[in-house]
Amino acid sequence: MAAASSSDSDACGAESNEANSKWLDAHYDPMANIHTFSACLALADLHGDGEYKDRIDPLTLKEMLESIRETAEEPLSIQSLRFLQLELSEMEAFVNQHKSNSIKRQTVITTMTTLKKNLADEDAVSCLVLGTENKELLVLDPEAFTILAKMSLPSVPVFLEVSGQFDVEFRLAAACRNGNIYILRRDSKHPK
Repeated sequence: MAAASSSDSDACGAESNEANSKWLDAHYDPMANIHTFSACLALADLHGDGEYKDRIDPLTLKEMLESIRETAEEPLSIQSLRFLQLELSEMEAFVNQHKSNSIKRQTVITTMTTLKKNLADEDAVSCLVLGTENKELLVLDPEAFTILAKMSLPSVPVFLEVSGQFDVEFRLAAACRNGNIYILRRDSKHPK
């Protein structure tokens, strides 16, 4: 009987840990750029105090953001970085001013060039190729200005050289801040 109770408690403990891990392993992707309406959200009373929202004071927010900045793979948004620079007396006003604004992380273009779309002629349509501070290369559609291709690099690109045509076959060479040059081709998933 004791052995059965022990195994039942182990199973209960495993289920409890599994339930906790599902909560902790929630989807986190700051680059997903997902926007939703309040009708699509469900808030929970996490503290058991009848409030269905996680209220924190500015000092706790600052500590949380500093912790995230040290451990996260992605950099913080401009608003979060600005908040971390403020004095304690300025934090409350900053939070009240920006609490209704959505947080978006914008990037900076570090280099750009053009890539012919489908013809090698001098006056043929060209796609804009952008290197960003987010360690990405973006190829933009010349007509709709949508992203045709997005490629990740191990470092921030600072110089680009292209050859070929986007619709046929192309090669991108990116010199990066880490001192390496990476080659990307049309069908390659990872730089060489």
